[in-house]
Amino acid sequence: QQAKNISELETSLVRSREDAEKDTAAVGQERDHLRDARVQDAHELAALQQKYTALSAAQDILAADKSALELDRNRAALRIQLCNQELDYHRSIERTNEVRSAEWMHAHTALLNKLQRRPNA
Repeated sequence: QQAKNISELETSLVRSREDAEKDTAAVGQERDHLRDARVQDAHELAALQQKYTALSAAQDILAADKSALELDRNRAALRIQLCNQELDYHRSIERTNEVRSAEWMHAHTALLNKLQRRPNA
């Protein structure tokens, strides 16, 4: 009986050792799997950080382009305003010259009329 009990204990011990080795192997595989997953996550995080950096740089470029376009638009508006002012100035000079020319013609005509009415001396 004692030999039978010892034999059963030895068999149980062998099974327990085999189960422990299987569990150890399973834990090792799970650890390897988790390590691989961590490495993959680290690579994905690095890729996402690069994309974020690239997007931030692109946003900065777009903001600079928008500012440059706004400045160009403002410059164009100022050029248009300046051209309109110059046009108004030249029109004013033209009107002034027309008025002076009309006044000169009137004065010239009046002088001619006056000279024509004078008796020849």
